Formats: sequence, C-alpha cells, structure tokens
Amino acid sequence: TLWKVPIMGTLIRNSGAVPIYRQREHGDQAKDRNLEVFRTVIEVLRAGGCLGFAPEGVSRFLPYMEQPFKTGVARIALEAVRQSTEAGDADFKVNVVPVGLAFTHREKFRSDLCMSYCKPIVVDAAY
Repeated sequence: TLWKVPIMGTLIRNSGAVPIYRQREHGDQAKDRNLEVFRTVIEVLRAGGCLGFAPEGVSRFLPYMEQPFKTGVARIALEAVRQSTEAGDADFKVNVVPVGLAFTHREKFRSDLCMSYCKPIVVDAAY
C-alpha cells in the first residue's frame, strides 16, 4: 500500500489521513483496527469536520466498475447522525458529495482528469 512507501507514507500520514485495514493484509486484527478508525472519523464529522474517501483505492477499467459499492461511507454518515441525534442534536446532518473521476489516459502518470461533482446526498435524522 502507499502507506508503506517511505516518502509517500509520510506525506499521507501528515495530511491527516487514516488507513483502512484490509482483512487480506491484517487478518483477524482488521475488524478491531477499523472500529477505531470509524470512531475517529465519526468524531471528526460530529465536530463539523470534512472527510474525503477513496473507497476503490485504485484506478479501474470500466468492466470492473460493475462490482458492488462499498458501504463504509454510508455506515459512517448514518452512525454520525445517530450519535448526534441521541446526544440531542436533532438538526445534525452529513452531506455526502459523490465525485466521479475520469482520466484521459488512466494508465499514464499525471494524465488529464475530469472531476464530476454530483448533488449532495443529505443524511439526517429523517434518513
């Protein structure tokens, strides 16, 4: 992973990013380690912070995009709203802004990129 690359790992850590632990790499420890990551990012959301996610983690050709969507972002948003509502903040909401990325030459480093921002999905107590 990029976290293990000497210079890149340092840059990523210093940016405030937090890793997600894959079971294939971390075995039985992955679930417990990810619970701590979820607690951390939920606290950031509840404090009014902003998060960015790259759930796929790699560039893929179109045929691979038929895989099921990952659920982490939705689970985090719903849990942040649940916790805030239980703490008495009935107006708390999380805006999830989907972003599509299209590279002109996916296989080439630093190729042109088109980013398409979609309308926010508002996750609140009514959700």
